[in-house]
Amino acid sequence: MSDIKLTFLGAAGEVTGSSYLVETPNVRFMVDCGMFQGGRDADAKNRAALNFDVKSLDFVLLTHAHIDHCGLLPRLTAYGFTGPIYASEATAALTKFMLEDGGRIQEKDTLDRNRRSREAGEKLPELAPLYTLEQAREAAAQLTPLPWEQRSELAGGVAVTLRNTGHILGSASFDTEITFGADMRRVVFSGDVGSPNRILVPDPVSPPAADVLLIESTYGNRKHKDLAQTRDELIEIIAKAHTEGGNLVVPAFAVGRTQELLIVLLDLVRQGRIKHPPHVFIDSPLAAKVTEVTRKFLRDTDTEAQSLLNGWRDGTIPLTVEYTGTPDESRKINGVRSGALIIAGSGMCEAGRVRHHLMH
Repeated sequence: MSDIKLTFLGAAGEVTGSSYLVETPNVRFMVDCGMFQGGRDADAKNRAALNFDVKSLDFVLLTHAHIDHCGLLPRLTAYGFTGPIYASEATAALTKFMLEDGGRIQEKDTLDRNRRSREAGEKLPELAPLYTLEQAREAAAQLTPLPWEQRSELAGGVAVTLRNTGHILGSASFDTEITFGADMRRVVFSGDVGSPNRILVPDPVSPPAADVLLIESTYGNRKHKDLAQTRDELIEIIAKAHTEGGNLVVPAFAVGRTQELLIVLLDLVRQGRIKHPPHVFIDSPLAAKVTEVTRKFLRDTDTEAQSLLNGWRDGTIPLTVEYTGTPDESRKINGVRSGALIIAGSGMCEAGRVRHHLMH
């Protein structure tokens, strides 16, 4: 690997900010360009990131659409990167919405922060957004889809093959062949790897043998609760809410978690295990867009998920799902006194509409 230089730009010793820089005598590229999230220093780390000549990059490989993997792409392109951002087709579609949503949040949060600073009498310079909505759209325009399981020749003697990792819709590992002179090295970048037997996305596809494997390890030292046990708990909670009256509030990430929960609910209703199906409110404009993308890319989902979504669409699975777009529509949910299951962002309860439902 003496002719390949690999630099960890984030997610080393921490969870977020996933990003690698790969350099050879012939090519310079990044794998992911993630935002740092959580902690008091996250904003400072995001503003200090990408402190190298990004204009010299040939391309970017994007494993999936979660913000800790794609969230700094608008900042990268604003600094002058003009090359392609390669991803699966579904990831490209999802990332567009994720970046636009991030741009709106950045603009609003910065306005609020500057207003609070002025009201407190602080004589500080106005803070600019990390990136704007327009910059997010400019970055999204550079997204370039690649096919699954096909070797694609890129710049500088690099060829990649995308394989599904079963994490979220469109999530991919990059089996990367890097050629320089008469030598070739195979480096696999995993991105996040999902568990087998998930109901929404296919099982992860294992890559072939590689010279170097770079793999996400956030949950590498623990076992998750059994999915069957989790479903039993969900059934029990829904039944208890029906008996005692009241609603259920579920904080959920807009990408992946919301859609997976919806598929699980459809499956349990179809099996007759939920005797009194709740009225489901998906109270997240972003989650609604992502759900529509999921319908568009049904071919990239598990076959069982395809069957359930088709059954929901043709009315054979009786689950009422309502999307709420505007803040007024969101607030109206508080008038529903029982029988509702409210899925709202954010998944960590740190922002978004879920907070006003929990306070209500």
